[in-house]
Amino acid sequence: MRTIPTKIVDSLRYICEREPLLFFFVFGIVLLTRLPFLDAGFGDPDAWRVFIAARHISETGEFMTSRLPSYPVQEFVCSYLWRLGPIGLNGASAIMSAIAVGLLALIAKSLKYSAVIATALALAFTPVFYIDSVQALDTPWALAFICGALLSAIKGRPLLAGMLLGLAIGSRITSGAVAIPILILMFESGIGPRTVKAAVVFGSS
Repeated sequence: MRTIPTKIVDSLRYICEREPLLFFFVFGIVLLTRLPFLDAGFGDPDAWRVFIAARHISETGEFMTSRLPSYPVQEFVCSYLWRLGPIGLNGASAIMSAIAVGLLALIAKSLKYSAVIATALALAFTPVFYIDSVQALDTPWALAFICGALLSAIKGRPLLAGMLLGLAIGSRITSGAVAIPILILMFESGIGPRTVKAAVVFGSS
């Protein structure tokens, strides 16, 4: 007869063996831990600036940056959510943070880590990331797209990787630095014409 700890371990092993199930399991945990804090106001001054910019874009049809050098992806999406107040904008950050952590779990699985759920949740409960994920800040947005780009590169999808990295840059311009490790990853996975072609496709997208 199996004990309860054994059943839990077997269930987690089953989850880790199936990528969609793994993603949504981690996604659900992260999102649930953010829900109690979504209506606590905007908090950070930068989050208030995102709200102001989103309202301006929505009401005037003219783009307005919340702060330099601009965060257009988040600002544009939030222009459709600002009427929901803190729950809408903070909720969007919470969802993006859950996506980021879910994708990190898939990255860890693809790289054959032994504790994929623990690896992902270590990020989820890092204090600075947790705080940013319940405010209208750009960090969760950029990280979600970065993780998507990295996973796409690992899976051999350079075009999708380039597009997602472009969205990451549009969420936070410093995300462009991630292009270097992604290119290194592509070349380490195999040297040859196909690798060069993948790098060109990634860079041009």
